[in-house]
Amino acid sequence: MLNLPLFLDAMLFYLRIQADSYAKLVPYFYQDAKVGISTRSFREQSTWFCNAKPPLDEAYTSILKANRKWFDRLAGGEPKGLRDVIIHQSGILGVGWAKPMDGPIEPKTALYRSNGVVEENVFRALEEITAGWFAFLDAAWRHFVPHLNQAGILLTLSINDLEKTRYFDCSQGEAKGLWVYPRIPKT
Repeated sequence: MLNLPLFLDAMLFYLRIQADSYAKLVPYFYQDAKVGISTRSFREQSTWFCNAKPPLDEAYTSILKANRKWFDRLAGGEPKGLRDVIIHQSGILGVGWAKPMDGPIEPKTALYRSNGVVEENVFRALEEITAGWFAFLDAAWRHFVPHLNQAGILLTLSINDLEKTRYFDCSQGEAKGLWVYPRIPKT
């Protein structure tokens, strides 16, 4: 239990690293239009796509706009995202346990900064951020694979291969990729 705050911090950092790493790949999805696409961070790249005049790819821009909530919660500007509270505002995680009157013991982890609680349930927040990240990746997959197929790249993949690539089965609301981001089971 002593290491739990370290693991949760690492999870927040790792999700941001994944998003920034993804941003470095995106220019390669556009054969001749790589010039000008920001690769410094996911935030800068999203801003670039959403503010480009004329838009480079309106469909992808709409995917970014529709799937941004997870990133704002992770690394938002104002208010600060959870990761940024830890890094820039000396946020700390408080770990404890609660025993409801009618149920089993539950883990309780909150994120605090000097002026109080930022997030009451970091476990739930991480699940929601991760689900949003995966939903974004699914939408980006469905958008880019047909374009890459037309360009002669990834000819062996199609958007019909969703069972091989998707992290979540949205029809059942269940996560298939829990091996990547395990959740604390409810007993």
